[in-house]
Amino acid sequence: MKNIESYISELVGNHDCVIVPGFGAFIAQPTSADIHPITHKFTAPGRTLGFNAQIKVNDGLLASEISVNEKISFNDANALIDEFVKKISSSLSL
Repeated sequence: MKNIESYISELVGNHDCVIVPGFGAFIAQPTSADIHPITHKFTAPGRTLGFNAQIKVNDGLLASEISVNEKISFNDANALIDEFVKKISSSLSL
């Protein structure tokens, strides 16, 4: 099985918001191309990534992606996400 971090990473590349239920949301915001006024160096357009711990409601995106790719039920995918969140939360509180 591919790890959940990989699914989150892939989804952030294709979506503006990826919610990890019970943990928070990764939010990608587009940035414009820019030219530095002094050095005249060009910065390509891209995306900045933020995290909002207040957004915890399950929108189903992550679980659906895991369910389809791993060929497991949506409920089993949510159970895997719950285990992942418990593991991450405990390692952050150490």
